[in-house]
Amino acid sequence: MMIILKALGIWVLMAIAAIVNGGLRDRVIAKVIGDHIALPLSGVSLSIIILIIVYFTIAAFGTISATTYRMIGLYWLMITVIVEFGFGHYIGGRPWSELFQVLNITTGNLFLLVLIVTTLSPWLVAKLKGLI
Repeated sequence: MMIILKALGIWVLMAIAAIVNGGLRDRVIAKVIGDHIALPLSGVSLSIIILIIVYFTIAAFGTISATTYRMIGLYWLMITVIVEFGFGHYIGGRPWSELFQVLNITTGNLFLLVLIVTTLSPWLVAKLKGLI
């Protein structure tokens, strides 16, 4: 149970970082360099920010198995998808077709990269730090 709560706490940090990243993209970066460049840049920067957050927080889990790190990544993926799509549709009233456009990399949106990094980062960082 403690692992789930710790993972949720770290995910909340990542969610806050994502909101700040998106806000900076929309309010500052896009106005300077345009949406066409700002959108993919935002996806790359958020992926890097997630890796940094995980790098500095991974020790909170203590000694756990490689499988547990993978499960944490899947947990983060599940929460992210539920929040992104559930909130967008049921709270924001956006149609599913519009929401799923964030997965279309041909538009420059690299949210798919963010999802991959979110999923793999616990295991990758644990491996990098010699925890597994």
